[in-house]
Amino acid sequence: GVGGTGKSHVVNAILTLFERLGRRHEVKVSAPTGAAAILIGGYTIHSLTLLPKRDGGSLQDLMFIWQGVRYLIIDEVSMIGAKLLHEISARIQHAKGVNGVAEDLPFGGVHVIFTGDFGQLKPVREKALFSHDLVHHPQLGTGIQPEGVDALKGAYLWRLVKTVVLLEKNQRQQGDHEYANLLSRVRIGESERSFEARESDDYATLQTRILHNIPQETPAIHPVSNYGEVPVIVGRRAVRDLLNRRILAHHACHIG
Repeated sequence: GVGGTGKSHVVNAILTLFERLGRRHEVKVSAPTGAAAILIGGYTIHSLTLLPKRDGGSLQDLMFIWQGVRYLIIDEVSMIGAKLLHEISARIQHAKGVNGVAEDLPFGGVHVIFTGDFGQLKPVREKALFSHDLVHHPQLGTGIQPEGVDALKGAYLWRLVKTVVLLEKNQRQQGDHEYANLLSRVRIGESERSFEARESDDYATLQTRILHNIPQETPAIHPVSNYGEVPVIVGRRAVRDLLNRRILAHHACHIG
């Protein structure tokens, strides 16, 4: 489901269920990045699988992490590349392979729940799980190079997923259908442009959210200090770093 449809709420509900059953230790929750992992109270998938292997711990460390684990939740699946998915499966196979059976099963026999939105961020320097180039038009070296073989294995693993649940109702913007519809159009690269009716122009609507335009459009919510919890989008890293330093200093002062 897209952002705001309740994916994190579903994950929290699953974890609550396992807690009440006294089986919370059977579930691991993960995401590709630290920021995404924090939002769902989990770990990075790299820390759970001790990847990359050259920096990872011993097999005993890996076995300890996965001892008794039967379920794995991976959030933000759009950022998981085909090669990484194979590596995740292989590492869990090693962790679970002491009995000789799990090592031959995908993900070592652990049940995997993927959540996310393929309209969001793509894998970094990897082929996507659904890559048509990788499966239907592989390059000559794909089946020869180890990285290409691993990517093909990851694409195969993704095609083992048979059950898909699509969350369609946007909970986060349910009180603002106009904004929700705008986000849906932007997500797929479409927009409404109208040079006659300003209110139906997506570009004009987004222009009203530029910081120096806000006091002109809605003076009642000025000054800018009212936006302390609002994410700010910038175009340069230097501006981002400056903003982050100021926000951190302000936050530290606020909480003492």
